[in-house]
Amino acid sequence: ETPTVEFFDTLGVLSKTEEGKLFKLLDRQGRTLVLRPEMTTPIARVVASLLYSHPFPIRLMYLGNVFRSPSREAGKSAEFTQMGAELIGEKGLFADAEQMALAIAAVKEAGVKEFRIAMSHARFLDAYFSVWAGDDSLVSALKTALKEKNHVGFREKVKASSLSGAAKEALYRILRWHGGVEVLEEARLFSPSPEMEKCVGEMEEVYRLLMKLGFAEWLTFDLTMMAKQDYYTGLFFEGFAEGVASSVLNGGRYDHLTAEFGREAPATGFAIKVDRLLEAAHFPIERKKKSLLLYPPEQMEEAFQWAMERRAQGEIVAIHCLSQGNEEFAEEGAPPFQGIDWSRQGEELMGAFRTWEEEFEEILFIDSSGVRRLGRGATREREREGGWRKA
Repeated sequence: ETPTVEFFDTLGVLSKTEEGKLFKLLDRQGRTLVLRPEMTTPIARVVASLLYSHPFPIRLMYLGNVFRSPSREAGKSAEFTQMGAELIGEKGLFADAEQMALAIAAVKEAGVKEFRIAMSHARFLDAYFSVWAGDDSLVSALKTALKEKNHVGFREKVKASSLSGAAKEALYRILRWHGGVEVLEEARLFSPSPEMEKCVGEMEEVYRLLMKLGFAEWLTFDLTMMAKQDYYTGLFFEGFAEGVASSVLNGGRYDHLTAEFGREAPATGFAIKVDRLLEAAHFPIERKKKSLLLYPPEQMEEAFQWAMERRAQGEIVAIHCLSQGNEEFAEEGAPPFQGIDWSRQGEELMGAFRTWEEEFEEILFIDSSGVRRLGRGATREREREGGWRKA
């Protein structure tokens, strides 16, 4: 568990979250605080402090609420729940493949049928732009356009630049690099630098590993994808589910984050946006029987004992005392509870608990002779056939 409120100068800055999306406040000393915008950075601090003597690798799971201003995400909550896993102290592509496989398995376990994981590499675009764009101001403008998914704006920036025709064509080309593994094959053909070659090779290797594990069918590639956090140093990914407008998970490799807190270690992990995942999930819902037990004051002990026994068996049981003063809860026109002859059935009796007819599968009454069913909805037909029965 990590604090909900953090210092801006540490967690606020190191989280690499856009400052405009942070919720800021001041403490009594005038220091700037922020509501926790994500979970990975606080986890990195825990590894470097509370778990400093713990040997690597360290595997952690977490669940907590995070806060970001939804200024550009109309209709979305500023507070949402993140659940994730981190693998710290493991370098190499096997660790990346392990975390991606775990993320896919988690989404499947939640009952999401149609989803995909889009993969890219944090260093690929920098390497590509250094060859074909060159100018820092142009690179910054192109990155902004890609982060906003503004391909029209991207093309306009390239067209208005003073780049050569070949360079412009190379920049236009990357907008097509999203889809299956064939994207990597084309990217390799137009990757003239060793850094680009290395990035493509790492993505291909992780794809091969996930194919062996049986998870490749959910993988796609999007080399125009920009990471939401700037601390990623290698492979990163986002998960998308059918029917949900934004990503339901994101993750990747961040090899320098724990060093900011004094303990250097390679790391990779992912975070699931639980609220969004639930929009796409299909959990099998087990319908439990709901019963209402009515009892007179003198039968309170027996009513509680009977209800607790049924609840222990997985049933949902509500109890209600038929004491003086409860008449106001009966449906208008229904007779009061006091004075009813509970030893007989009929319209008079049915009217007394008509207000609960739509909520419970059965309504029961307990007295000194035991528990009896009083007809309602699903049990009314059986009542007509046999009258009251011992429960």
